[in-house]
Amino acid sequence: MRNRLLQLSLIDNAHRLTFASRDLSRADELDIAGDPKRGPHLVVQSFLELDQVFLIAVDFGGRFHKHIEFIHVVRASIHDNLVVRLNVPHLQKEIIRQARAAKVPVIVATQMLESMVTHLRPTRAEVSDVATAIFDGADAIMLSAETASGRYPHEAVEVMSRVAVRAEKAVLTMEPMRRRRTDTHVGFPEAVSNAAAMAANALDARAIVAFTQSGFSARLISHQRPEVPIIAFTPTVEVQRRLALSWGVSSRLIGKVETTDEMVEAIESALLGDGSVAVNDVLVIISGAPMWVTGTTNLMRLHRVGERR
Repeated sequence: MRNRLLQLSLIDNAHRLTFASRDLSRADELDIAGDPKRGPHLVVQSFLELDQVFLIAVDFGGRFHKHIEFIHVVRASIHDNLVVRLNVPHLQKEIIRQARAAKVPVIVATQMLESMVTHLRPTRAEVSDVATAIFDGADAIMLSAETASGRYPHEAVEVMSRVAVRAEKAVLTMEPMRRRRTDTHVGFPEAVSNAAAMAANALDARAIVAFTQSGFSARLISHQRPEVPIIAFTPTVEVQRRLALSWGVSSRLIGKVETTDEMVEAIESALLGDGSVAVNDVLVIISGAPMWVTGTTNLMRLHRVGERR
């Protein structure tokens, strides 16, 4: 199977896509257009030019384009111009803000620990840069030259991990206040995901489980930044791959079921089988009704492992 990771250059309106890759085939164009037989595994968008920032991956209505599945903020690719560089910090924040509002995972990358290409320790400014990306709400942070060609790749990964863990502990205390401040549109799915995060915290749940056809439910929970693991069950390999980019989500494949009781039984069996849970652990489960219909997250169920109802 050929690679289905596509790099987009510019979306200049709601109906037309312009691609960066010169060797993009007609098959790829069909993929990105939504060919049901050959969907892309991932669609990547990197911000390159200052004047493109509010056009790339964004529809004229201010919404991220429906084909964009995650955003990749590559600071090293931004135009080599002093004025543009001075705008990088607030542009990065705005990109992350828009991505979070659209429930689209966002990765911040390049030059995060640049000095560690040649030095054993990072600068204080670099440590602050890594932490700031997490405080702003990035789903993932990424090293480049530090591990590809640097002298201290293992140490760079260790530093990145330590900074990320400490920053995320702070984020978990900040997140409920930030959600109250920024969430303007709340429907059934958002209300259910918010309730699930609160219930998991109140009950000291072992995990929040999202039963999802498209990954939508799991992304909603990821957006909440809960203090417990998020486990997604999906029948689709492509969705499982894409969910690897969402903050805090681990995913598993599962066969289709017809009722909520069958769903709970399948979840419990799978998690007991791989040791993720033990008898008497509490699970907060979210799903939608009717089953397997995309975007219908409207159910939350509290379940104690081993209990039969």
